Amino acid sequence: MADTFRKVYTPITDAQKAEVLALKEKAEELIALMADPMDHSDMARCLAIARTHLETAVMFAVKGLTA
Repeated sequence: MADTFRKVYTPITDAQKAEVLALKEKAEELIALMADPMDHSDMARCLAIARTHLETAVMFAVKGLTA
């Protein structure tokens, strides 16, 4: 039976740890470029959606790198 919810984590190598760290650092750079505007315009909403999708992308990329 598959461990669908990953109750037991697979140990990752130092190389995988470095890849995950590099990925997350690049994602932080993108987040910094999408600094929230001060007003509550449509632009702020679009940036919030972009941030959410970036967070989801990083989550799946990390899962792909460490699975």
